[in-house]
This record gives sequence, structure tokens and C-alpha cells, in this order.
Amino acid sequence: MRLVNYQSPYPGNVRVGASVYVGLKEYPLEKNLKYLEILKKTGVEYVFISAHIPEMSPCFKEELIYVCNKALELGIKVCLDVAKPMMRSLNIPSVYSLRLDYGFSLDEIVEMYYKQINDKGPIVELNASTIKYNDLLYLQAKGVNLSKIRISHNFYPKKWTGLSVADVIKKNEMYHELGMNVMIYIPSSNMHRPPMYEGLPTVEVHRNLNIYAILSTIQYLGADEVFFGDSYASIEELEIAKKFNYNEAIIPIIIDSNISIDEKELLKKTHINRRDANEYFLRSSTRNNGRDILPLNTNNRKKYDVTIDNVKFGRYQGEVCVMMTDLEKDERVNIVGKALINDLVFDAIRFDNRKFRFLIVGEYDFK
Repeated sequence: MRLVNYQSPYPGNVRVGASVYVGLKEYPLEKNLKYLEILKKTGVEYVFISAHIPEMSPCFKEELIYVCNKALELGIKVCLDVAKPMMRSLNIPSVYSLRLDYGFSLDEIVEMYYKQINDKGPIVELNASTIKYNDLLYLQAKGVNLSKIRISHNFYPKKWTGLSVADVIKKNEMYHELGMNVMIYIPSSNMHRPPMYEGLPTVEVHRNLNIYAILSTIQYLGADEVFFGDSYASIEELEIAKKFNYNEAIIPIIIDSNISIDEKELLKKTHINRRDANEYFLRSSTRNNGRDILPLNTNNRKKYDVTIDNVKFGRYQGEVCVMMTDLEKDERVNIVGKALINDLVFDAIRFDNRKFRFLIVGEYDFK
């Protein structure tokens, strides 16, 4: 059962983090230190660092100390990803949490938890993509307060290996029921990490999606935190994520340069999907009260087309829709733009009939 009324405990609804990679030639120490300063300026307080990437150079351990010390100096909390084999040879620096990726027994996790609550160790962080429900119940039976540990999903460098939407929602609902807050990774479009260079999302359908469209789905997925999986996310991306209103959706669109001023103004309004909308299109309850909208681009409607009903539709004039399927042409319906989204965004808006807005990111002549 979906937790419709679940509210994230963090200001702005969702906590935003970033990632830094050490020991890789594409991410030299000097740039990593400067990136931490950028994160501080943009208000990002959490950073993920992996301690077991196969491609890491021999200087990794030394660089890790430098980066963690710099983060500590700036007041940025480090979530360090570790595996049991690496732990044996790694002198763990001062970090906020240890994300236990693999190789740890449940009893070892319990032991680390009690060190945590006695202020003798970092916060325990578990792998949300792989841990089992019964494992969490075992930890709970051993006295672990699950609300006092972190849990975060994997990211997936290889294309088509990311998690499905249904799987992430199901898992996140389970964690919420147990009183846990959960984090997912989203890709950056600024720089993709080697060796795949295909982005680092948790959810596969986020991989090539516009940042506004991605953020519009976070609440629907039941995530409390989003970290950019790719390092060196741009300042613009970081600021967008920090300032985003996660209670509504933003649909990035390209519009026809020939549409009227009234149509463009109508697209700038806040819309709400009608509660009685069907599977053919998102149907806004917002209408215009301006001048008549003349027919333009009354062509066959394709999935993701943005349309506005023209004067020939009588009392429906000014109704804004986003096509969820292909439909035949209608001389009463103008095609005014194309939404840069996928079906996940549709689901996120249709769920509980959320508010949505259009963001015009470009325009060209549709003719």
C-alpha cells in the first residue's frame, strides 16, 4: 500500500547531497578540494565517497584523507562507502557515516550500531537496494533503532541495469513503514563518471531525463534524499535541486515559436491534473479568460505533445493537455509544444493529482 500522506522530515521536503571520487585521474585532488568548496557555497551538506572502486590508483588512501579532512573543515558530512575486504586495509578517516556495501554480517552491523550510539563510531548506513526485510527485522530484534541509521540505494553505471520504478517504490514504502528515511542517486548531465560515462542513477528511467523532470518524480518514488551520483554536478544543477519544490512537478517543454501570446501565458500558469482525467492525456483544470485562441498546428497528436484547445472547441477553449498516447488530429486542438519527459513523470503527476508547471526550455518553428 502506498503511503499517500507520508511527509519527508527535511526542510524543502528533500535533502540534497553530492558525490566526490578520489584516486581517479579524471578527478584530481585539487579539483576535488575545490568542488567541496562549491558544495559548501551552494548549501550542500552531505557528500558520498566510495572507498572501493576497482579503477582507483595507489594514491587513493592518501587522497581520501585529504578530501575527508577538507570536508570536515567545511562542515560537510562524508558518507563513506566501504566493503568488508577494503576495511581490513583502510585507516578510516573521520566521517559522518559508513555505508556498508557488502561483506558484513548482521551481527557485525549490530556491533557497529552500538559503537555509533555510544559516540565511538560513525553512523551505520545500509544498502537499500539489496538488504532484505527479514534482515532489518533481525537488527530491530537486536535492539537497533532503525530510525537512527541511514539507508541508501545503489547507483548503476551500466546502462539498463538501474532499478525499476515499481521496485524502488516498493522498497521505499517498506523502509518508511520501519521508520527509516531513504536516499536515491540521480545523474548529473554535467560530467559522467568513468569507465562507462553513462550516468549514475538509482532508477534506470532517470538516466537521460531532464533534471527538472527527474526532481518532479522524487516524491512519487518515496525518496527523502537525493544525491548526485556523478561528481562535479554543475552549480546550476545543485541550486535547482536545493531550491526545487518537491510537492509539485515541472515539465520542461519546447514550444512552437508561432503560438500566440495568450497561449504562451497560459502555459506559464500553475496547472492541476483533473481528478477525472483518463489514460489519454493529462488534463489541466486551468483555463484562460483572454482573447480567442485561433487554430494552429491542428495535426495528429503524438505522445508527449502539449496541446491547447482553440476557439472551435467552444467552452473548452483554453484547456491545456499533455498527450499520454497518440491521438488523431482535431481541428479544435492546437499542438503548441513537446514535453521532455517520460512515463514516470506522467505517473508522478497523476498520483494524487499534483500541481504541475511548464518550463519553456526552447522553441522552434513546428511547421
